[in-house]
Amino acid sequence: MSFPTTPILDNFNRPDCGPPLSANWTDDAMNSGSLGLEVVSNQCKSTVNGNLANAMWNITPFGPRCEVYARVTVLPDIGQSCGVFLRLTNPTTPDVAGYYLEWGNYIAGATLTIYRLDPGGMPVILIEVPCSINAGDCIGLRADGDVLTAYRTVNGAWQVVYSTIDATYTTRGYIGIMLQSEVALGRMDNFGGGEYSLLLTCNHYCELSDVEGLLKRDFSETDPDLTEALIESYICMRAGEIDAARQAGAQTGALSAGGAQYLRYLNMIGAASLVDLSCRGGMSNAAE
Repeated sequence: MSFPTTPILDNFNRPDCGPPLSANWTDDAMNSGSLGLEVVSNQCKSTVNGNLANAMWNITPFGPRCEVYARVTVLPDIGQSCGVFLRLTNPTTPDVAGYYLEWGNYIAGATLTIYRLDPGGMPVILIEVPCSINAGDCIGLRADGDVLTAYRTVNGAWQVVYSTIDATYTTRGYIGIMLQSEVALGRMDNFGGGEYSLLLTCNHYCELSDVEGLLKRDFSETDPDLTEALIESYICMRAGEIDAARQAGAQTGALSAGGAQYLRYLNMIGAASLVDLSCRGGMSNAAE
């Protein structure tokens, strides 16, 4: 699945300023008591207090299908972290809630963690895995229905790290950036994200396995508009490989609710990388 599909919103290329980063940003959206973020040398950095400094892009909320990402230009200090958040509601208040992806530079080992932020409570770890990154790598988070997917770049190419499911917060919300650093070493750049819609294009076909046949049956029942032929053309896996010898004509169509659910199945079973996705905003007939 292609990521990201939304533009860079702020490259921080301006004279040093802040906090806040600009009029488009609101400090401490996560209500952590931080002193905010500032622009230094065309990059985003935290103020020196050790708290998890954070700020939200305040122009508009996005979603519920949304994504957010940023480049980690300078790694945070040992014991500190950086990240991005989305679906944030009730920002700057004790009732703030949403999801965030945090990369932690810890002595015991670096980790990439998806958290759920609940009103008035401690963050809840939804999934955490060991994950080392280098200065200049990017991290990102996507929310589609109840599926949350973490991304990172390896040698400049985006890769899925993992997906998890949580249906606590499924409405639109704000996106933003976070950075914790005792001596302000960590810096981030090229913040982007927003709301996206799905358009699925499939250029390959292969025979259905038993599992694929069950999926085909399920989606024939849940989505009458998703015809059997179209479902078969959407399925692009055979033991993890595309059967390029049996190409079919490209079929393009906006995903209905059943189609979006089917795409979730592909993502969770690791087959989504075999589907050529292009995402464009403003498509009112795409599934919510």
